[in-house]
Amino acid sequence: MPEADRGVRRSRMRSLILKYLAAWLLFGVAVTVFVAPLNHLKLPLLGFPLGIYLAAQGALIMFVVMLFTFAQQRERIGREPD
Repeated sequence: MPEADRGVRRSRMRSLILKYLAAWLLFGVAVTVFVAPLNHLKLPLLGFPLGIYLAAQGALIMFVVMLFTFAQQRERIGREPD
């Protein structure tokens, strides 16, 4: 593989990683901003505050979804013709 192609792929991967890190940071900040107002609502069956539940479960679900989409996009970059 020519050195120029490696550099292009490396820069695209770096850009992809930075986008996902920024999205994760934004999601983490957004969840913490809205936890306090959502804590006034309770889940009917469990009695947990809704904000805590969404922060715990939503963060895990978002992380898993981001992992799968990141892997798909990384594979797409890796399969590009030389």
